This record gives sequence, C-alpha cells and structure tokens, in this order.
Amino acid sequence: ILPRAVAWLVKRKYKIHLRIGHISLPYFILRDVIVSKNGFTIQIEEITVRSSLFSSDVAKLLAVMMHDVRINKDVPVGKDSKEPKEPGLPVDFRNKKVPPMIITFVQFMAVHVENLNLLALGNGWLANGSAESLSLDGSVVHGARTLLASATVVGGAMKLLRHASDACLSQVSFAGTVEATIQAQGELTLE
Repeated sequence: ILPRAVAWLVKRKYKIHLRIGHISLPYFILRDVIVSKNGFTIQIEEITVRSSLFSSDVAKLLAVMMHDVRINKDVPVGKDSKEPKEPGLPVDFRNKKVPPMIITFVQFMAVHVENLNLLALGNGWLANGSAESLSLDGSVVHGARTLLASATVVGGAMKLLRHASDACLSQVSFAGTVEATIQAQGELTLE
C-alpha cells in the first residue's frame, strides 16, 4: 500500500509517473523504481539513503545511493522545422542568491550512482552511454552566491550505433572529474 500511496502523491503533485516495487524499512530501501515523464524512462533497481550520522563512509548528512540505473529516451521522428530562436537578453544575476532548495540539497546531500546506462533511440541510430560509477557533490560559499559542484565518472563509455551490419559509428571511453563554480553575480558565469 505504501509504494502505491507514494506513487499517487508524486503523480498528483509533480505530474510524474512513478512505480515502486518494494519499500524496505527501517533502512529505507526502494527497489524496482520506474520514473516516466516527457519520453524519458528511468529504471532503478535499488535506491538507498545513507547518512553521516550513522556511517563514517558518507561525508554528507544524506547520501542517495542508486544501483543499476537505466535511462531511456526515444527521440521523436518528425519533419517539424523549428524556427531558430532569437537571442534574448542575458539573464542578470546581480543581487540574486542561489535558491534555498538548491542550497539545502547541495549542502546536505550527495548522489552516488553505480552501473549507469543511458540509451537514446532515434530513426536509424542508437546512442548508448554507460558508467561504472557517477558521484555528484557540491557546496555553497560566499553567502549563498557561489555554488561549487563536482561530478566524478569512473569507467565511462559512449557509443553511437546505426541499424546496419557495420553498426558502430563511433566509440569513446573516458573517466574523470568535472568541477564547476557557478556564481550568482552579474551575468550567469560557469567556470
């Protein structure tokens, strides 16, 4: 009953289709989770929540751990000619702060994903990406005007395939860390 109630609340509030297979308590483990919206389908075998209050392995107050995540997207085929957008005015962030919800998330939470697979299917082509591990972490400095974020990928690979006998068009393997600083001063800057 609890998985269906949570799914109903999420659908009602955020208009996102959610299906949860099992919820295990007292350690709060979600199993067989499927999230769908706007042509994206995310399948997650297991989601656990860990805390630095109970484990020294975790640096943040809450760490969301996801295992075996698959993200699928079907790219629609159409002959819609999109009009090029006219360049708008740059967004001005002078005297603006990072929104409180983002500050709370970045200061107290981290996300770790193990075995991530991405799949995009188009007309005659397929893009497939994978990573053994993905970690997202961040912090807020300078009175909530600067956001520091880092993403670490281990064992990443991307392939572009087409539907033919010699299917592989390109393949890239990678690993590394990306760090970004977003400053809310003047125009939006990203370092």
